[in-house]
Amino acid sequence: MAATGALVQLLADLRTNPALQAAFVQNASTAVEDYELTGHERDAVVTRDLDDFVALGLVSSISDLPAVLRGGAPTGPRVPEWLRRLLDWLRGRGRGSEPAPHPGPGPLPDPNPRPRPRPGPIPDPRPAPTPGPRPGPDPPPPDG
Repeated sequence: MAATGALVQLLADLRTNPALQAAFVQNASTAVEDYELTGHERDAVVTRDLDDFVALGLVSSISDLPAVLRGGAPTGPRVPEWLRRLLDWLRGRGRGSEPAPHPGPGPLPDPNPRPRPRPGPIPDPRPAPTPGPRPGPDPPPPDG
């Protein structure tokens, strides 16, 4: 089932329209009366059945929904998408069946870091013994 254009518009308005956000907090069902939503969409919005929005394909995760719909503050500074993903990743979200989203610029950290190699044995600080005389070639015979 695909989402209607009215639901897409409602989500956009819930992100940007402070008057609608305030009305939604007061009474969700009256705040969405002007939108031509299907019965299923209206129930999902009013009861805040957030998994339905993911199932409809409107958002990839619940954290992509407007804050007022998730029960958060209706207004406030907008966090950039890459920073929100990074914060979600740092909080440990995304661990499960699907891989965690890329947190932003730069390479991903290694999920299975390997220990660094240990240093080899320390050399003996004493000098090696000097070798003594060794047998060498025979001396030349005397002249005679």
